[in-house]
Amino acid sequence: MAPDFLDHLTQAKHNQDCANRFLMISTDRDWAITAAFYAALHFTLAGLICKKIYSIPIGDERSLHAAQSKKIKEIFGSICYKDYQKLFFASDKVRYIRDYSGISSNQIPSLNYFSQSDVNTFVKCSLPNIKQEIEKVTNANFT
Repeated sequence: MAPDFLDHLTQAKHNQDCANRFLMISTDRDWAITAAFYAALHFTLAGLICKKIYSIPIGDERSLHAAQSKKIKEIFGSICYKDYQKLFFASDKVRYIRDYSGISSNQIPSLNYFSQSDVNTFVKCSLPNIKQEIEKVTNANFT
C-alpha cells in the first residue's frame, strides 16, 4: 500500500522537527539541511495527494526528481519550486560532498559548504515557504 496524505504529512513534520533540532548543533548543520529537504519532499508529496496526484511519470525527464520538480513548479508555483530546488541542491551537496575543494583535512567536509546563517535560512525560511505555498494551493492545514 502506498503512503497516503497523513503518512507524508507525519513524516514531513518529523523531518522538520529533526531539522530544527539539528539546527541547534552547529556541527550537525549538514543534517539540518538534509532533514529540511526530506521534510520539503514529504510536504510536496502530501500536497500532490491533496491535488489527486498519486504518482508522477518520469516521461521525458532525466530523473524522478526532475519530473517531481517540474510538477511542483506547475502545481505549487515558482516560489515553492525555487525553495524546493535550493533545499534539494544544498542537501545533495552536503550528502555527497560534491565539488569539494579540500578546505581542511581536519574538518568534516560537509560543514565547509554552508554557514550557520545559510542553514538557518534553509530551515527557518525556505522550508516554511514551501509549506505555506502548498497550503495555499491545496487549502490544507499542515500544522
